[in-house]
Amino acid sequence: MALTAIECSLTPTFELIVHKDVKLNTPMGETPDAWIAIGLDKDLDEAMKKSVREYLRIVNEMYGLTKQDALLLASAVIDFEVSQVVDIVKGIHGIIPKKLFQMQSEEAENRPK
Repeated sequence: MALTAIECSLTPTFELIVHKDVKLNTPMGETPDAWIAIGLDKDLDEAMKKSVREYLRIVNEMYGLTKQDALLLASAVIDFEVSQVVDIVKGIHGIIPKKLFQMQSEEAENRPK
């Protein structure tokens, strides 16, 4: 917060996958367990709005959720966190656990028909 940081040397390993058929307007992330909806803007409120819009896009494209269902889900279980406030551009990221959608699929399969 006071422009002081603890820096350390790391040697990360990344696997980058280029999806030529996917067009993104903003950065996004994926781990084995979650999608990461990123919002960046000079205004923290706008960064939050951008992160929510990215969340809505991800769950619609990946899982077919409507905007209304996605907003209900986000209000209950999605964590949005501030990831950057020191520099000019502020950041918010929303962690979207993939297991939420696996559980929904399993429940739908187990419902009596």
